[in-house]
Amino acid sequence: MRYVYYGSVTLLIGLIILFYFLTNGKSGAEPALPPIPHIGSIQLLNGCGTPGAAQIIAELLRNKGFDVKEIANAPDWNYKSTLVVSRTRDMETARLIGQALDSRSVILLRNGSELFDATVFVGEDYLRIADARKE
Repeated sequence: MRYVYYGSVTLLIGLIILFYFLTNGKSGAEPALPPIPHIGSIQLLNGCGTPGAAQIIAELLRNKGFDVKEIANAPDWNYKSTLVVSRTRDMETARLIGQALDSRSVILLRNGSELFDATVFVGEDYLRIADARKE
């Protein structure tokens, strides 16, 4: 009877120690990598008609931590300057994009869809923006 008691206590202590090291006491383990920043869900539309213009701006924004979800053509190709449109009432993401692109053209225009936080209509000034923002 005594052996059963001592064996149970020893097993219980062993399980507690094992549980501790599996959950909290990860000694010698490599630290976790820091999370990749996520700044908004962005739609980029080529509004100037130059092939590859939206991809250039997408790369610039992704390098700054923005989450570019979609790249496509705008319905019209008459955008002289790049326009940032907030699709939600909270314009913070659109403002951050405007700062990243050095654009003062930031407006609120909700379209009933909550798929994206912001839409960027890439204008003919995309090369100026890309050259000015290279780090």
